[in-house]
Amino acid sequence: MVAVAFATIALLLTARTVDSLSNPAEATSSWRAGDTAALVGGAKAAVSCLKDGTWHGCGALPAGMVLPDYPDVEGSRVERFPPLLYVPAILVQAAGGGQELSLRLIGVISLLSFGGLLALPWIVGPRAGGLHRHRHLWALLILASPLLPYAGSTWSEVPAALLLAATVVLVAADIPPVWIALVALGAGLSKDTAPPLVIALAFAVARHQRPNGRWLTNPPSLFGAVAGSLGALAVTAAFNVFRFDSVTNVTYLAPTFQVRRPTAVAGHGLALLFSPNGGLLAFWPMTVVLFVMAAISWRRGAAIRLRLALLAVTGGGFLLSLALWWSPFGWHSWSPRLSLPLVPALGAAVLLLAPADLGPRRALLLAAAAATVLALPQAGITGNSVAIGRFMAAPRPACTVGAQAEREFVRCNLDRAWRQQPGLLLEGLRGFAHPVAGPLAAATTAGGLGLIVLWADEARPRRREKHPLEASPSPERSSA
Repeated sequence: MVAVAFATIALLLTARTVDSLSNPAEATSSWRAGDTAALVGGAKAAVSCLKDGTWHGCGALPAGMVLPDYPDVEGSRVERFPPLLYVPAILVQAAGGGQELSLRLIGVISLLSFGGLLALPWIVGPRAGGLHRHRHLWALLILASPLLPYAGSTWSEVPAALLLAATVVLVAADIPPVWIALVALGAGLSKDTAPPLVIALAFAVARHQRPNGRWLTNPPSLFGAVAGSLGALAVTAAFNVFRFDSVTNVTYLAPTFQVRRPTAVAGHGLALLFSPNGGLLAFWPMTVVLFVMAAISWRRGAAIRLRLALLAVTGGGFLLSLALWWSPFGWHSWSPRLSLPLVPALGAAVLLLAPADLGPRRALLLAAAAATVLALPQAGITGNSVAIGRFMAAPRPACTVGAQAEREFVRCNLDRAWRQQPGLLLEGLRGFAHPVAGPLAAATTAGGLGLIVLWADEARPRRREKHPLEASPSPERSSA
């Protein structure tokens, strides 16, 4: 049943991707419009600058102007977005391809990234340890997630999620550091905030040994992650010089986009977690299962508790960075879009640290089943994507941003997150009449429930196995 469901999901997502990337009517939808169109235009500007011999300042704004005061003009400058998706867009433009081909290629990259993310434990194999042991739970976590509707879209969240999670898994699998460095480089280029996250996650999951009673971090794996992250910082700085004449992203760091009032920051943080129209728990209820598994792992010794604490600090720091941002949900977005790339990486780390025997399983299985059903809007929104744009733009006047309107914008933003009607999840359910969204919802639900059955067998209590990070008796004590 699971294999049939997954084959059906693959076909439906492919059909949706082909339709959205080839139908001109979809050009204004949330899957293609907005930031990605500006990125592709920026790739065109980059090619023009390189042909003209311009190696710096290709994305600079007129003196005294900052976004959003100066509107996006396609092809006029290299935009503010992270470097990763500029690579395929610039290659297409340099080869003579146009905007349409660039958008289609980015959409295909997103679709393939979702498949790679779903299959990550099977790709790495038993070397993935706890992630491979709980691979069916991992597949359920990704399938019943807001990443599903972004698969095949031109947004960058799915490729970023794959690269971040893959870095975590490869560090734990202890593969040659050169491969870890390459994947960490890609992860660091996917989001400007990613390099420190990659380093923190690598420290949390790197294998440890206890020779002579001391815990030691595996240097080669960590070296690969750190080297890749530092390389990403260097590439991003060079790219910033090319477009802004500065090693920093002057647009993202503009005061217009920063929130400093403690009440506003706290309001953003709470809304990112709990609000019905922008909260992570509302759109990704499977994260509750991860919290429970982390609590189970917490009891397994100081070494694991230290790593779980590092994961908590990493997630909390990332949440704070988003709360300091003017539009923490991602503006026109489904779910808290900007927070999505880190969740699979944190989930992979939790599963890597989880024991084989989870103890009482009934509550976990019921929670997973409930989360699968609650994830139905993730498939449904693929048939009602126009509702995403209405979240920030209608039915009331659109939220406006500016240095003089921070308080009003934050109030408007939070009002949409908590009280916008009809709610975004309800809009997702309204998409079931679409010829792809309805069958996709049925297939994801069937596949999710099948994964729960398989996971129940995986988590069945067996003979107690010692976790690699649990303390073992010293040689002296063993010989006594």
